[in-house]
Amino acid sequence: MLSLASTAFGVIITPSSLNDGYYHDEFGTSYDFYSGTDTVIGAYYQMYNTGDTVIKHNAYIQFDISGLTEVVGKSTLNIYVTESHYDNAVNAGTIKVRTDSSTATGNASQRLGGDVTIHTMPEGVTGWLSLDVTTYVTNAFNNGYDYLCFSFDFTSGEYYGSSGFSFYSADSSINKPYLSVPEPSTYAAIAGAGSLGLAFLRRRRKAVL
Repeated sequence: MLSLASTAFGVIITPSSLNDGYYHDEFGTSYDFYSGTDTVIGAYYQMYNTGDTVIKHNAYIQFDISGLTEVVGKSTLNIYVTESHYDNAVNAGTIKVRTDSSTATGNASQRLGGDVTIHTMPEGVTGWLSLDVTTYVTNAFNNGYDYLCFSFDFTSGEYYGSSGFSFYSADSSINKPYLSVPEPSTYAAIAGAGSLGLAFLRRRRKAVL
């Protein structure tokens, strides 16, 4: 489902409940499932004293870009991080983008993982995180893909180690993730405002002289 809105800053694309969610995998149990209704999702890893007891979460988002007519300027992926940590691991997790999303249907339960790491999550991050994804939006658009896919992956740790980060999902009432893509008209407006500003400064300098 497309959720696309034009603003003064360009096109804002937000996912629907179908477009994001997480997969929970717990070795040695039957608790392996996909969930697309949680208000907070993310990546998580925890190992207890044996390799048989490992909990893993990976999260996924598919952004519907089929409504875009052109891609110009800087595009960003934006998520609101609620928590990040790691213990006996090298980082809290990674964010990856999928460069070939030709098989994406808009349902994040496909669990289409990314193949290029665009961010490694440190510890103690909270609030809005904005990542430049211009190259990947342009690639998806030029290849005629309807969706741009991201995965949020756990980082494995040692025994008794844990790592992870979480962020608000499409099901949250606040701070939903979104993709920001500037429109040509936005850049024209910015350029026009810049020209007017320069003209005003020139006239002001002349008046002072």
